[in-house]
Amino acid sequence: DLEGSFRPGFNLTEALAQELSGYLRSIAKHSEGQVDPAFQAFIHGYPSQELLKKITHWGAFGKSWRRSITRWSDQRKRSENSKTEVMARVHNML
Repeated sequence: DLEGSFRPGFNLTEALAQELSGYLRSIAKHSEGQVDPAFQAFIHGYPSQELLKKITHWGAFGKSWRRSITRWSDQRKRSENSKTEVMARVHNML
């Protein structure tokens, strides 16, 4: 997240993807079966659709070592609403 991983030279898109994936995962966990409408509301309220698309694409499909580790960890845990899954889901809704 921005407090823990953003430092000089750190990839800003990576930092934003890390931060946003945490928000989206929380929305998914607490939306009580209404994940798509909650994500649609988030998308509608986000100030830049172009930036959101770039960030969610990086979060779901980016090629950095951090993204690779996150995807590996998500697959290993097989958790519902993983960071990778929620980023891909929102990206596909755009």
